[in-house]
Amino acid sequence: MAKSEKFSPSECQRIEALERVRYEIAQLTQLCYFFRAVKAMRVEQSKAEFRELIQNAWLESVLVHVRNLMDFFTIDTADRHKDDVLAADFGFAVHKIVRFSRFTLLHTA
Repeated sequence: MAKSEKFSPSECQRIEALERVRYEIAQLTQLCYFFRAVKAMRVEQSKAEFRELIQNAWLESVLVHVRNLMDFFTIDTADRHKDDVLAADFGFAVHKIVRFSRFTLLHTA
């Protein structure tokens, strides 16, 4: 979608966005519990491929939810896409991620 600085979400759109953010956080939490359960499984070698498939699907799912939450919390309103509702729309400060490493660092200036 094209970027637009003119979009300002309505109260209804902001409330709907909060439900989507809650969903992303809930999915991440549930996936973490699920991964622990899968990792603890004792499986035969013949079922190891299935376990690997589940672990790969878990990882891809986690990355999608992390990406969605990063966009919500780190994109400023001037950089939003057409109909994005962002944390900044609720008055939260935006923190840009400056680099990835073992620990993600946030720009605090």
